[in-house]
Amino acid sequence: MAVWLSILLLSTIVASTYSIVPPTPEIDHTPIPHGNGGILAVGYNTTRRQAIMEYVMALYQPAYGTFYLYLHDWPYDPRFSLYPTMEHVYVPFVILRYLDYIDDFDWTNSTRFLQSLTNDPSKDDEYGPINMSEAVCSDTFVCNMATDMYPELDIGDALDIDAVVEFLSNLQVPSGGFLVDKWAYEIADADLVPTWDALETLDRLGRPSAIDRNRALDFVLSCYHGNGFSYYPFSSVDVYATPPGLMCLGHLNATDRIDRENVISFVLFHFDNQSGCAASGTLVETERLIWSLYLLDALDRIDCDAVVQWVLWCQSPAHGGFLSSPDADIYDERLVYCRSALHILSMLGRMDVLDRKFLMYGYPEHTTPSSYYREVDEWNRQHSSTSPGAGWGGFPNVDIVGTVAGSLPMLLCMVCVGAPFLCICNSDREERARRALLKERRKRRRPKW
Repeated sequence: MAVWLSILLLSTIVASTYSIVPPTPEIDHTPIPHGNGGILAVGYNTTRRQAIMEYVMALYQPAYGTFYLYLHDWPYDPRFSLYPTMEHVYVPFVILRYLDYIDDFDWTNSTRFLQSLTNDPSKDDEYGPINMSEAVCSDTFVCNMATDMYPELDIGDALDIDAVVEFLSNLQVPSGGFLVDKWAYEIADADLVPTWDALETLDRLGRPSAIDRNRALDFVLSCYHGNGFSYYPFSSVDVYATPPGLMCLGHLNATDRIDRENVISFVLFHFDNQSGCAASGTLVETERLIWSLYLLDALDRIDCDAVVQWVLWCQSPAHGGFLSSPDADIYDERLVYCRSALHILSMLGRMDVLDRKFLMYGYPEHTTPSSYYREVDEWNRQHSSTSPGAGWGGFPNVDIVGTVAGSLPMLLCMVCVGAPFLCICNSDREERARRALLKERRKRRRPKW
């Protein structure tokens, strides 16, 4: 017993002398008060703006020039169809633009990646003039992102404007609306959101007349139902479809074609003015309602101070990012919530609140989740050359010899019946091969963008 006590005492002394806890960064520390006046944790002073900056920078991947979308995002891995996409640059780009940090960040690696997505030389016709990633083709959203971002990053010359315009014009259907991409003919109808993306992109490029604007207006108005918009002409009204509907009318110079007061009333019905957020209590949906009122010039109908306070409550002191709601778990932080929060503050003209002091008690750092490693282990197990059947389960415990012997009469019968058929197929093989070769030679080459 005395020996064990001596060992325990010695280990305690060593542990207290040689701490394995990483050193605390050199920064002014301030106790963060708890709600009842007690001390919650030891944190550090910064500003809300700087906290957002640090959160975004913690997600940056220099090797790709892209950003993770949250602190526990999976790394890129082709085995799981995870590739860097344009959105992995665009979302942080918009955030840094709100923070006036575009010119201060080194976009060299990002622009190299973005340029690799333009004018793909692949012969496969699923690729367009600007692609989402090396594995995902172009669509209206991609065209909108690229034409917004590329010129500001001084790579606008990489865009084939004529090809983009042609790509978008080919997505307009007889109803006047736009499909999200050219593969949507078989699986979807024209939608209000890709219609907005297409109209905005064409206006930005100075080519609005490249499509039938009258038919586009007919489509947008078919999605208007007196008090709001739907995403499709014959679907129900959705208050969150109001921004794309209003944006479309703005691009078509037809904002006078709706009953403004009816739409305002419909939006306010879904807004909790006392709390300063959407009735659903989420940040993205609050952004859409504020955006609707902003486009309707009706922000004076709500308590903007309450909205600002609610948005600030969504910023987490754990890592500096934004949550979907003030009471969400800290692991709920996402870059897209930062974008939504900054968009709201920008529309309200209250970006100044970001320069207020903010007490943080954590440092943002990306961590690859254990779920990814478990998935990798499972993938390796299934694809290992030493595993049975290279990914298939083990063979069943069956008496193969006994099974074959018992089935021998049936096998002989099948051979006798099938032999004449096999002979006929074999004699015709050369003729079928010759016809296939001729058909291949006549095949029209796929178009290349």
